[in-house]
Amino acid sequence: MVVMQHCLILEFGNFQVSTRAVAIPYSRASFQPALVMEWGGSRRAQTRVATIARHISPAPCSASNPFMVQFVVFVMFPSSQALCILSRLSSLQHALLCQVRQHSHPTISEIFALCKCVTLTALPSQQVSNQMNDNGGIQIKGDVRDALERGLPVVALESTIISHGMPYPQNFETAKEVEAIVRESGAVPATIAILDGVPCIGLEEDELRKLAQLGKRAIKTSRRDIAYVIAKKMTGATTVSATMFFAAKVGINVFVTGGIGGVHREGETTMDVSSDLTELGRTAVTVVCAGVKSILDIPRTLEYLETQGVTVVGYGTDEFPAFFTPRSGCKAPSRVDTPEECAAITAANLSMGLQSGILVCVPIPAHNAAAAEPVEAAIQTSLNELKEKNISGAAVTPYVLKRVNELTGGASLTANIALIKNNARVGSQIAIATAGLVEES
Repeated sequence: MVVMQHCLILEFGNFQVSTRAVAIPYSRASFQPALVMEWGGSRRAQTRVATIARHISPAPCSASNPFMVQFVVFVMFPSSQALCILSRLSSLQHALLCQVRQHSHPTISEIFALCKCVTLTALPSQQVSNQMNDNGGIQIKGDVRDALERGLPVVALESTIISHGMPYPQNFETAKEVEAIVRESGAVPATIAILDGVPCIGLEEDELRKLAQLGKRAIKTSRRDIAYVIAKKMTGATTVSATMFFAAKVGINVFVTGGIGGVHREGETTMDVSSDLTELGRTAVTVVCAGVKSILDIPRTLEYLETQGVTVVGYGTDEFPAFFTPRSGCKAPSRVDTPEECAAITAANLSMGLQSGILVCVPIPAHNAAAAEPVEAAIQTSLNELKEKNISGAAVTPYVLKRVNELTGGASLTANIALIKNNARVGSQIAIATAGLVEES
């Protein structure tokens, strides 16, 4: 019988590493690994890691099963789907999770040195199996969990657009229709929200309805607010920045939304810059949108995105779209014309470990576009009202969108719903193409 005191499984998140298993006798301090496995970065490789871990999990020793493992240590480079994998290892006596950010391939000796200086926290098996369901842990719902484990295309969807973007019941119906479009396109939708303090990846229909009915009583949750909303066990609707954060946390590469935030008009004096832009600068998720909301300062927003190192591409257009209208007067930095081109950029971004996002800007279809002149006039009117009513911060965008909808007789809301659905179709195609490339890596 061979008793492995520790089994160290290395999963190099976004890197392409040749598959190999190497037995290494090693003893230093209290860390004594007996086996090292290095795996490539695709989700298929992650599934293989989980499968092998199940095969070597504790069981009565016999001629056909001579191994007994007391501990498994996962070192993620960078962390991606650790909880997905750990949740499948409930038969282990203990599982140790060590998440480490690393931007290059470490040598074996460097790995051991790294493990020695990192404090590892033991997770009892029953805690491992329930980790995603604990308050403060991430709960990944049924079909989304299955899709992630199998490497199928998943599309993240934000929830602020449900709670703050439009009234009930239009918000609920639109959310269901957008999810249906993603499914019909061949991908799995994952609407993200924090429900009673639990980050949820994928919502059931009754949860969607509850969020839609709550409306603005749900906390508009950006990255800044995540810890507070979780600690207070509140219900939070995730903005672009928070949705990106959670999507990246569980390994979802593509996220569809309506439009992103940006630099507000007169931002040079107010310093009102959306956290969406900084999140794009530090989170490797491909965001599919209809450009920057036209209530913002588009030229300054593009300058800020460049400063943050964000790849910005126009989808089938050379001009940066302005949410309600396909034209803004600003040139898109780059252009792509197919989902496969977007997927190739996403794959290159991940393989290089750039740790920044990609913004794919899809112009609203011409037949759905609101006439630019009345929308612009309505925007200017609502911006003037902001000053009169002393409205600022997170309340600006919901107020302006509501007023623009009122002033245009509902034309802007109709256009808003149309562009979200169009983005869902395009984003699903990109997710499918991206999953194919990641699967091959």
